[in-house]
Amino acid sequence: FSHDKRMSDYLYTGSSTKRKYQVMLRGSWFVEFQETLKLPKGWRLKEKNFPQASVEMDNPASSLKFTLKQQGRELKLTEKIIIKRRRVMPENYSQFKQVIDKIKELQNLRLEFVPSEHGRSK
Repeated sequence: FSHDKRMSDYLYTGSSTKRKYQVMLRGSWFVEFQETLKLPKGWRLKEKNFPQASVEMDNPASSLKFTLKQQGRELKLTEKIIIKRRRVMPENYSQFKQVIDKIKELQNLRLEFVPSEHGRSK
C-alpha cells in the first residue's frame, strides 16, 4: 500500500521514540484509501498471511484505521490516516511514532492468494 511521496516527512520523522524538542511537520494531513479487489473464482486469501483484520490507533497527534476483509470473492481494504497537528510535542511523540511505524509496516504487507478448497478442480 504505497503512500503519496508528500507523506515522506511524516513517515521518516526519525528512529528515536523520545524527543526533547517538538517535531515540526509540513502540515496536518488526511488520507483515506479504499480498494476492492475481486478474486478469480476458486481463489482466496491465504490465512497464515492474513494480517490483523483491523488496526485502530488514536492519539493527540495522529490516528490510523486499517481494515482488510474478505467477503466471498471480494477483498476490501480501507485505510484512514490523520496527522492532526503540524507540531508534535515531545510528550506525544512516542504515540505518534507508533502510528507512523504501523503505517510503514502496512506498506510492506504482502497478500498471498491460494486456490480455495471447494474451488479446486479434481
